[in-house]
Amino acid sequence: ISLYLSCIKAYPKSDVAHYELGTVFSAIGENAKAEESLGIAYNLSPENYWYSIAYSELLKQNNKNSKSLKILKKARKHNETNQLTIDFKIAEIYAEQSKYKKAINFLEEIERENGLSEMISFKKFEVYKLQKNYDDAIKVIMELIGEAPEIAEYQIVLAEFYTEIGDS
Repeated sequence: ISLYLSCIKAYPKSDVAHYELGTVFSAIGENAKAEESLGIAYNLSPENYWYSIAYSELLKQNNKNSKSLKILKKARKHNETNQLTIDFKIAEIYAEQSKYKKAINFLEEIERENGLSEMISFKKFEVYKLQKNYDDAIKVIMELIGEAPEIAEYQIVLAEFYTEIGDS
C-alpha cells in the first residue's frame, strides 16, 4: 500500500497505481478505499476493460448495482472482444434487481451469438426460478439434456428441481 501511495504521490494520474492500490484494498476488505482507488483508475482510463470490470464488481459488492450497471454499459461500447463477459455481468445485475425480462434478453442474446452454454443456461434457469416461471426453467434444463444426455448432472438438477417445486 505504501509503495502504491508513493507512486501516486509522485504521479497522481497513474491509472495503474490507482488500480493496483484498489485491488489491494479490496483484498483486505477496505471496500470504501478500494472503491475510491478503482474509481480513480476507471475515470483516468474508462476504456480499460480490467478497470471497468474491477470497478463495477466492487460497486456491485458495495450494493451500488445501478452505478455498476452504468459502468458495464459503458465498457460494453469500448470492449467488443469481451462483450460476452460484460453481457453476463449485466444480466446478473438485472436478475438481482428483479428485472428478469432484461436479464433473460441478455442471456438469450449471448446464446444466439455463441450457442448453447452450460453457464448461460444455468443462469437462465436461476432467473426463471426467481420469476417462478417453472415451465421455462424446465425447458432450459431439458435443452441441456438434449444437447448432452451423457452428462448426468443435468438430469440430477432437473430431478432436484421437480422435488423443489413439489412435482413427483
